[in-house]
Formats: sequence, structure tokens, C-alpha cells
Amino acid sequence: MSEAENVRRVLLEAADRYLRSPDRTAEIKGVRDLVTETDRAIGRFLADRLTTVRGDAPVYAEDLPVGALHRAASSPMLADGPRWRWRLDPVDGTVNFARGLPWYSVCVTLEQEDRAELAVVLDAEHGRLVTAVAGGGAVRHTVTPGGFAADTGLAEPVHTVSRPVDASLVSVMLTPKMSKGARAATLRLIDHLLDHTQGVRIVVSQALEAVMLAQGQLDAVVSLESSGGWTRSAAMLFACEAGGRVTELHDISGGRTGFLLSAGEEFTRWLGEWCVSHGITPVARVEG
Repeated sequence: MSEAENVRRVLLEAADRYLRSPDRTAEIKGVRDLVTETDRAIGRFLADRLTTVRGDAPVYAEDLPVGALHRAASSPMLADGPRWRWRLDPVDGTVNFARGLPWYSVCVTLEQEDRAELAVVLDAEHGRLVTAVAGGGAVRHTVTPGGFAADTGLAEPVHTVSRPVDASLVSVMLTPKMSKGARAATLRLIDHLLDHTQGVRIVVSQALEAVMLAQGQLDAVVSLESSGGWTRSAAMLFACEAGGRVTELHDISGGRTGFLLSAGEEFTRWLGEWCVSHGITPVARVEG
């Protein structure tokens, strides 16, 4: 069984345990953010099980208690950390999840020196399990929402769909955690997008947005301020392996770095022109 197959198996087992009748009890975390008991339960479960999939990779997870880092003694270390590591977001989109909104996901990423080599995202509400492997493309398995017993075993390749700018649907990151400068710039961006595209969505589940892009449901995902977070490397991998583009957005004057994931070159070039006119430098990172 491949690493991807093992990760899917572990993730589905976690979903079967904790997402059939999820505990949405929440408490405040950080700047008007939330953490639920389900975040913690899935995080602990995945951290325990993933060390059996790849024992030389420590597990880093959002919302795990201090001291809950799981690392095998054989884990090779670099000067600034391990060569391989698991990065988890047990519930990406916790505020949505806590409110009973269907826009959240569970994301597992295997990174080598900060670069994603494998990412698996479960869109539990819609029964989609999407996998990206570096150099191996992106595929989707269908699962039964609320059941999660197993995937179908039939992997369907997924690909971005490049549409004209005026037919594009764009997801934009906008949260209270962003700086005031980034929020103001994002509102200007939204105004520009509403003048020229089919519409804007604010989902606030980066991993879910990336797999929606990979499946052709979205045409672009934009964040003008991103500190990296728990799902950024996975999001970039999905965009690349599904045939999309990844562009870093550098706002030197504002001291911010963001990114654009897009389905095609036309949209990338068009939004890049707006960025340059607003003091943001687009730098192409990877093309699928």
C-alpha cells in the first residue's frame, strides 16, 4: 500500500470516528478564532496514526497541546528542523464547522524541507477525498458523507479549468486575523474582481478552496496576506498537480506576502497587472 493510500485510510478512519456526529463545542482561540473538541480529537488521532505511516517524520498539528509533537527517534534533522514532517490541520475552517456551515476540510500534508510532497484533503460534507502527489498529479475518490467507511478505490483525475476572466469565480481570503492594511487592500481587490469577473466567494478554508480550484469549481484563490499556516504548502501542491499556476504576491511597502492560485495564464496575467498597479509584485513560483 502506498503512502497516499495509507494516509487516505487513516484520514477516513478519523472521519468515521469524529465526523459522523461531530462535537462542535467551541472556545475562543486567538483573534476571534475558535477551536472545537473535534479539532483536538482528530488532531490527536492523526498524530498517533501517521507515525505508523512514516516513522521518520515528526507530526506538527494545529490545536495539539504544547508538548504533543510526535517524533520518531530516527527522524533526520536539519540545522533548523526535520527533513521530513507531517503537517496537519484537523479542521480547516473551524468557524464554519462550529456554526454548522459546510465549508471546512481535514488536511494532511507530508513535507520535505518545507515543500509538500503529498497532500490529502477530505471534504467531508460533499464526500470528496482529494489527493495530490508531487509529480504524480491530483485525483479524487468518492466517499459516503457520514459513513466514511472507505473510499471507492476508483481514483478520478482532477484538473483545473481555465476560463476567461469575465467568466471566472474567485475565492478571496478575508479574516479578522489579517492586518488592517491587508484587509483594506483585499477590499479594493474584491471591488476590482466584482467589476470584471463572475463573482467572489469568501470561504476561509484554504485547503478546501485549493481542491475546489483543482476540481474546476473555482478559477482562482487569492490571499494578499499569508503567514504560511497549516495548509499553504498543500494548497500550492494541489494547484500545481491539477495543472494550475502558483504566484507569490509580495507587498514590500506593507511588509506582506500572499499568493495567487489560478487555473490559467490569462487570469494570472490579468490579476498580476492589478497587483503591480497597487504596489504588489507577483512572482511566479510553479507552473503545472
